[in-house]
Amino acid sequence: MTGLNLYSVLKENFPGVELDSILDRADSNNIFNINTISLDTPIAASIKLNKEPDIKRLIKLAIEKDFIIQPIGSGKNWGYGSFYRNESRPIVVLDLSQMNSITEVDKELGLIKLGPGVTQQQLCDYLDQNGWHYMCPTTGAGPSVSVLANAIERGYGLTPHTDHFMAVNSLRGIIPNPKLWGDDEEDFIYKSAIASLDLSEEGFVDNTFKWGLGPYVEGVFTQSSNAIVTEGTIRLAKRPQGFLSFVIKVQSDHKLDSALAFIRNSLGEFEGAIPAINLMDKRRFIAMNGENPNGAVGQKLLSDEQISRFTKDNLLAEWMVVGTVYGNKDVVKAVRKHLKKSAKKVGFILFTDSILIKAGTQLTKLFPAGKIKTLKHNIENLKESNELMLGTPKQMALPLAYWRNSKTEPNLDRNLNPAKDGCGLLWYAPLVPMKKESIKSFVEFVRKTCLKHKVEPFITLTVLHHDCADSTIPILYDKDDPDSVKNAFACNEELFEEGRKLGFVPYRMSVQQQMDKLNPDHIHWKVCAEIKKALDPYNILTPTRYNPVPNKS
Repeated sequence: MTGLNLYSVLKENFPGVELDSILDRADSNNIFNINTISLDTPIAASIKLNKEPDIKRLIKLAIEKDFIIQPIGSGKNWGYGSFYRNESRPIVVLDLSQMNSITEVDKELGLIKLGPGVTQQQLCDYLDQNGWHYMCPTTGAGPSVSVLANAIERGYGLTPHTDHFMAVNSLRGIIPNPKLWGDDEEDFIYKSAIASLDLSEEGFVDNTFKWGLGPYVEGVFTQSSNAIVTEGTIRLAKRPQGFLSFVIKVQSDHKLDSALAFIRNSLGEFEGAIPAINLMDKRRFIAMNGENPNGAVGQKLLSDEQISRFTKDNLLAEWMVVGTVYGNKDVVKAVRKHLKKSAKKVGFILFTDSILIKAGTQLTKLFPAGKIKTLKHNIENLKESNELMLGTPKQMALPLAYWRNSKTEPNLDRNLNPAKDGCGLLWYAPLVPMKKESIKSFVEFVRKTCLKHKVEPFITLTVLHHDCADSTIPILYDKDDPDSVKNAFACNEELFEEGRKLGFVPYRMSVQQQMDKLNPDHIHWKVCAEIKKALDPYNILTPTRYNPVPNKS
């Protein structure tokens, strides 16, 4: 079927769909075959659908014509990629961005239904315009990314419900196996056992109880390609009565042990009030605060002198500990008092409600130059960060992706799209045991490996639980420089392989790594393959997504 004109097939079979919602090969590749990981995956056609019966019809057509369906919510899985092809069957992208309905389940309880096309900005606007006292589950990826897609990819954020899939109470979707479909009008749509037993008109309880009845089937819809998710009910976190964020400057690596102890103890003692804490090195902050002083062209790394000067000029430190406190005013006040005391062994702790921040704000209005200008920039960044952590999506983390982009500058006055703008970005995202020895070993390992391959070692450790850190290391490169591309992939390869030997195991992988690095003979992936066969017997739904199989011709 490789010679089939799927654009014509789609137009013929979907006469009720607007013509501009069906794209041919050229237009589809211009829009969807772009990414930050230098991967070329040709697309035969694409179609934008927003009705479940139409998706069912597309599945039947894919089975009949033998093509692959690649669903996307926003298609902005930057640094990991959205799809990968290892066989000859053509790919049709199913664009679900118009499946962006937002439906109130219960405003008082903070329960809401979202389609896969709902972006962070759309949800935030809906909550603001309709007077919801709840927060959008934001991430650093910015306003234009899908909320539900992030959740079913098992992503996380720094608002109180850090684990975004844990906040998903129910899912609705279509399993691509016609044998499982019934004859009724909606009997092809997957719903939980709880939903099927509820005979009330409201059908409310399924929206509140995540685990359902019997085996937890919804879990196999995450980090997989076993179903096309068309809707999810999310439990939102309430906008708190009290809130503050804090920053601790850790002036030297010698204080890192104390910083780790502070983080572990704070998360252990104030679970719920402090959802997560970030530990970021000075290089990462430098990259987030300004342009590459060496220019994007070439592979020149920051010198010790540059790092020292930027650290001093931007009022940074060797490490920065960044966290938030949520709760009622009494809880926040009590936690603040404890943090101030326990941070003394680490470094100076600055709270956003501090009189120093207020005084600094006034000072920047009177003397907007020199060091005061830097202070103003830092205060503005702090305010932006607070808004992000209170559920307002921001682009403040996206300029990092442009560090080695020689063509486009990250102007925050427009909607940034690192893939469209030609950024080179790979993520190394391992789990790191929250032990002093492990963290020190990890930092040394990342710095040594990255510098070896002419990659800046920008380190962030996001600590969601007191016993484990999720690290994100951005491998930034110039896509127009073959040597830079080669070094970036070699760096990612060494980090992955050598990191495993040290106990640093990725919790997310790129679409290409999923095929190259996962062992199809391991019992876990054998089980996943059997589930895939049962739910997608024709293997039409993104066959390679967390489903390692031998290459096909």
